[in-house]
Amino acid sequence: MQALIRKTVNLFVSYPILWLPFIIAELLDDGLNSLRSLTTKPLIYWFATRHTAFGSEFRDFDKTAENKVLMVSHLLVQGTHYLSALLTATALVLTGALVALVLRGQKPDLATAVSVLRAYPRRIAVYAAKNWALGMLLFALVGFPVSSLLQAYANPTPTVWNIVGKSEALLTLPCYAWIMAPISLAFLRPAGSAAVSPRQRQQARYFSILVGVAGILLSWLLMPLLIKLTAHLPWQPVLFSLGSLLVRPTSVLLYIGLALIAFEESMPDLPPLGPRIKKILEPLMPLHFRSGQEAASANGENESCVHGENE
Repeated sequence: MQALIRKTVNLFVSYPILWLPFIIAELLDDGLNSLRSLTTKPLIYWFATRHTAFGSEFRDFDKTAENKVLMVSHLLVQGTHYLSALLTATALVLTGALVALVLRGQKPDLATAVSVLRAYPRRIAVYAAKNWALGMLLFALVGFPVSSLLQAYANPTPTVWNIVGKSEALLTLPCYAWIMAPISLAFLRPAGSAAVSPRQRQQARYFSILVGVAGILLSWLLMPLLIKLTAHLPWQPVLFSLGSLLVRPTSVLLYIGLALIAFEESMPDLPPLGPRIKKILEPLMPLHFRSGQEAASANGENESCVHGENE
């Protein structure tokens, strides 16, 4: 695990381009949520508008209109959550492709990574559906009951809600990571690859939990400070969205670490390792390179024997 953490941090620091898929996905996600929020008020007015026989209009927000608004709002929320899961899956694939390029000794180029997406449309949709469904299940089992109890028996302040939200995240994180980490490894590996080994599954689960806890604690510490710094500034929502990316670097670390685990035994069809990256990896995997050298020397001896016999 320590070696995995060192490699992950090294790639995170050495290749800022690995941050780009996460940043783009988060900005698009913030845009989707803002767009959804802007549609709430027009929806209320549209469902509450009534027309008289004389062509005039009046607004009557009765129970029927309220139910329609709630139903459409719920559909919009769930649709936005699924689109967010699609963005997350796409960012994970792009990060994995960039990591694979680095491991192959190539320059991590975003255009090359994007070309990998051609083989992933259906897999991205399926992975996003699993991610969304698991999030809904955990919310139904933990988040919704806790929220209902708080609203029924207390008058919680924003601080209480924040504490409860972070506590829920810490409570559901092990279950989420235990289920999604192996799915993420299989998702990152090329189609037709061998099954993920038990050791890889265990490593991915523990790494996901570790990084997830670090992300929750970091957000808990830095988000209040970010809110205070951007509260009275112009363009506060935009500045807050950009600033929030700085307090959520653990998602990038998670993507990189999962890619390293996934590609340990299975790599996309890319050019062979370059000399520079081979020098870096050889001390870390001596048995792997030694076995290759032994095999090459054995082949050389066999060829010498064959030539000797021919002579």
